[in-house]
Amino acid sequence: MNVKIFFPLLILFVLSSLVVWGHKSYHVTIKLNKQISFSQLEVYVDDGKAQKRIEIKDSQNLVFTIKGDYYSYYAIIKLKYPIAGMMTEYFENRFFVREKAAVITFKKVDDGISPFENYSLINAVDLKKEKDGMAANSAIEINNRRSFQLQHDKEIYYGTDTAIQKEYFRLHNLVLKKDFDYTLSNGNSYYAFVNFRRNFLNLLSPDSTLRIFNKTFPEKFKNSEEGNTIKKYLQGKLTVKVNNIAPDFTTKDINGDKISLYSFRNKKYVLLTFWATWPVHSRNA
Repeated sequence: MNVKIFFPLLILFVLSSLVVWGHKSYHVTIKLNKQISFSQLEVYVDDGKAQKRIEIKDSQNLVFTIKGDYYSYYAIIKLKYPIAGMMTEYFENRFFVREKAAVITFKKVDDGISPFENYSLINAVDLKKEKDGMAANSAIEINNRRSFQLQHDKEIYYGTDTAIQKEYFRLHNLVLKKDFDYTLSNGNSYYAFVNFRRNFLNLLSPDSTLRIFNKTFPEKFKNSEEGNTIKKYLQGKLTVKVNNIAPDFTTKDINGDKISLYSFRNKKYVLLTFWATWPVHSRNA
């Protein structure tokens, strides 16, 4: 079986997820207010290896609990809620929890304000100072992107005008560039470290990214479980080249059964498709 690598970054995303570290457990109780509808709320957890959507059950008292394992300094709880009249824009916020049982309580807000704006925390942090710092650094670019999005909301993801789509992603990349600059200037911030892990591992060549990683972040981050995962991922990218034989990996199929690339050896053709749960075209597929 000769499986050629046509898109190595996606191959390596799978490889990076195979790193197994000693895990810890989180337990979070979330208390909503009546302004938040269960049917529209989306909850995700970043456990240090991947971000996964959590299925939640409706509750008459607007309280639910999520729990699981994580492999990073914090488990990151992300909540999303649609903005009325928008198809691709959401209110969202992230909260950071560790092993102590945490409680996130949302309180009433004025109409038009994010439902996640007013809250109280027990054994959880919001890293608000760091989040606000990054947002302020890219405020102009974010506003330009949002203005364009308000004008062309449906056309960006559902339309056929490629000029509109290209312009949106150009504006989006300007936001990412500003966020990247902020990250490099704030290496002691865990929020910047997480942002680097989530958004910038594939921005540059692996050798350049590894040099930036080693130069930017302190030892406590670089030698953490997350840091070791990042280093292993980038070092793996250095050994994989386009048109080389794809390295073997093991994962689970849609039925939860273990499957490896090696098991398809001697098949004439093997098509590998990698997708995520959030892009519209992936959901449609």
